[in-house]
Amino acid sequence: MNDEGRAYIRLYEIPSGRLIKNIPNGLSDGCDGENPAVFANGDRVIISGAGTKFGWNAATGRRIFKIPSPLDGHYTSPVSVSPDGEQFVVGFMDGTIKRYKSATGKLLVTLQTNAYYIEFVAYSSDGQRIFSCSDSEHPYFAVDILSGETVFKSDTPCYGLEASSKDNLVAFTEMGDDTKLVVLNVASGEVVSSLVGDYWTEGFTPNGKYLFVNDENHRRLMNVKTGKFEYNFATFSDGEWVFYSDDGRFDASTGAKWHISKALGNEEAEQYWKNFHQPGLFYKTVSEVQ
Repeated sequence: MNDEGRAYIRLYEIPSGRLIKNIPNGLSDGCDGENPAVFANGDRVIISGAGTKFGWNAATGRRIFKIPSPLDGHYTSPVSVSPDGEQFVVGFMDGTIKRYKSATGKLLVTLQTNAYYIEFVAYSSDGQRIFSCSDSEHPYFAVDILSGETVFKSDTPCYGLEASSKDNLVAFTEMGDDTKLVVLNVASGEVVSSLVGDYWTEGFTPNGKYLFVNDENHRRLMNVKTGKFEYNFATFSDGEWVFYSDDGRFDASTGAKWHISKALGNEEAEQYWKNFHQPGLFYKTVSEVQ
């Protein structure tokens, strides 16, 4: 967000949506804000620009640390926080992966890899491995968190890495003979599912069962085990939304009824709402609480 030339990250309470605090994202201090903020241990926010990284106390808004890019103006990967929130890792243009303490920003370990540069990094959900990939001609691979040894690798470039909090899964778009979305187990190196096409993921659902998947025209939920689409998610410019399945069941924000009426006509929209509307369907589908 930007308010009179001052850029900041807005923190909101879930599920009420109440604004808690505005935290400066450091745009004027070497952080371009290209990549999102992430939480560590619930009380610290790490703002992950494409260059400099910042750590902020979420309660006080006080800056805890600043980690500049070692090569001035050069790219560093988005941050990945360990499952326990105590550490985070960043990939660098020199092929290193560095592990830091999230409370202070103190450098703990530097892992030297064979990659030319590191574009994406992600912890496995058990915290034992770090997965990395790049969209240039370098392999994707996983390294052991303690030894730093490579446990598996591939020569296929990829991009758009996201990690699940469940089952040691990661998802990314692989650019081989066929472009495809891949769900991979970081512990075993095995592909769990894949989907051929120009798709990319925006992350796993909290329960780990689905991926938010995008193409140029749609946002959908893919079952991570089967690689099949099961739900669709439509948003509108006024912030309203509709979440629906192929069999017609749907959940929606209150204001979305106007959009449905515009598309179907008032009478048909009333029948559709009466017969197929299932309040809470979205939350039940993606949440760990069933």
